[in-house]
Amino acid sequence: MDVPESLAELRRQYDTARRALDAHHRATKTAVLEWSEQQRAESVALQAKWQEVAAEFRAAIEESGLEAKHGSFELGRAIRKAAYGDDYAGE
Repeated sequence: MDVPESLAELRRQYDTARRALDAHHRATKTAVLEWSEQQRAESVALQAKWQEVAAEFRAAIEESGLEAKHGSFELGRAIRKAAYGDDYAGE
């Protein structure tokens, strides 16, 4: 399946945003209830960025029509393969 480069790029952006959020949470090394206001603000900003990219990615997938044509599982594999190569797609 031919996956537009724009979908592959959005997948990379989605993964980067999620990793940044995860890294922030790991770096705090404390319970969320013990976070400073700055840590909470950083977390909120990272969460918002991730959600923004996720919404853009979802909209691009729907607009492409590829999910309806090939199914979500196959499209997901194809996007990961386009974004990261054969190894990441599990082939």
